[in-house]
Amino acid sequence: VQILNDNLSIGDYAFCECSSLKSINLPSTMTFIPQSLFEGCTSLEFFPLPENITEIKYSAFGSCSSFTSIKLPNKLEKIGSNAFDNCSNLKLVDLPESLTYLGFHAFLNCSNIETVICRASTPPAADNQAYENHSFDNGIYIRANLFVPDTTIDAYKSTSPWDNFFHVLPLSEYSGIENIFIDSVSPVLYY
Repeated sequence: VQILNDNLSIGDYAFCECSSLKSINLPSTMTFIPQSLFEGCTSLEFFPLPENITEIKYSAFGSCSSFTSIKLPNKLEKIGSNAFDNCSNLKLVDLPESLTYLGFHAFLNCSNIETVICRASTPPAADNQAYENHSFDNGIYIRANLFVPDTTIDAYKSTSPWDNFFHVLPLSEYSGIENIFIDSVSPVLYY
């Protein structure tokens, strides 16, 4: 989908269940991603969001199972509940420094996440619903690495839901290089 009018307003559910949609460019004037805008777009590949996006609403990208990594825009402040739920192939999540709020179950059923980067110097607040305020699956808290600004590690370790992560590491240690494999079993020596 190629949207040529930057002043076009896009409403909730506009592309919901468009399972063959692979790519789209959104108007640069957009300031939020509407509710369930791309929910069920299983073929959609993650794309750069407009720079002025400050909020992603409820279930906006739910079940976008083609996503393997997401890097969210620098002005984003709020991620709504279930915004990326069921993005089952998602492995890397890169959250911007501007983020202040992470909704309940924002990354529910994203069981393949290996790395979460949160660049915010103050741990983003989380929604308190029911008896827990989990934004990620419990398995993610155990397996995934959370990289945060070096001076904020203690703050993240004492703020929910970030305190659920077993592996909270300084951002300076994140290289972006992962899953290195060696082709041969052992070196062969010749004399």
